[in-house]
Amino acid sequence: NSLDKAAFIERIESSEMRKKLIEMCINGASLNELKVCLSSIKKTFDVDREKKLKPGRISKRVNLGFTNKVGVIKRIVEAFLAHHEEDDYQKIFSSTDWSSYSSVTQVFRRFIQKLEQE
Repeated sequence: NSLDKAAFIERIESSEMRKKLIEMCINGASLNELKVCLSSIKKTFDVDREKKLKPGRISKRVNLGFTNKVGVIKRIVEAFLAHHEEDDYQKIFSSTDWSSYSSVTQVFRRFIQKLEQE
């Protein structure tokens, strides 16, 4: 019945969802078809909304991750130094103890800080 369809569509808050359901009515969809369609639209709408509305503060920093292999950090540093032979960067890494995780961590932090100052 058209009145049931109209009442069903009227309760929908989203104008985008209402437009889609009205188009279906024009094309002859039944009330059950509208309900099934609404269910599938809501699922995709909720997924899209979750992607857009993440709770919490807006991210203002980038986490570079972590590694258990000091060799990975050494490769990153060596690749950088191959293209930047300034003495300042060479000084940062000249006394690095590559067998010590704490030494590598401290040096890499200084390296990032130096890059941020440029």
